[in-house]
Amino acid sequence: MWFSHHNAWDKIKRINNSTIIYSLFMMFFASLFPYTTSIVAQNYNNSIAQVMYGIIVLLVSFSNMAISYSLNRSNKTNKFKILYDLNGKSVLLDLIIKIAGLILSLTIYAPAMLYAILISLIVLTITNFLNKS
Repeated sequence: MWFSHHNAWDKIKRINNSTIIYSLFMMFFASLFPYTTSIVAQNYNNSIAQVMYGIIVLLVSFSNMAISYSLNRSNKTNKFKILYDLNGKSVLLDLIIKIAGLILSLTIYAPAMLYAILISLIVLTITNFLNKS
């Protein structure tokens, strides 16, 4: 998350107030990672803990998408995609995997959210690598 965030900010010439607000939301949600991670570590098979972690992951993802949208509005020369430099299909697949993991964690198998995040990370890494080469 921080790596892509840092790399995207290299290209930015201007920001607007909504970029600052979305960034604050993203940092607030990201600050909850240590708390939710400790809850998941202590209650690995608890669906509420897993769902809480999944909601934070999704909120950070949506905040990053909002930042990217905001940057597009204020930087006419540098165009960002839905999520910085990732193409739309990769981002959509990422969100589908995370939402599926959230639903599975809530209904069938509690640790599904963590597996969904891992699968999502692998898929994003592979698609990003294939798009660059």
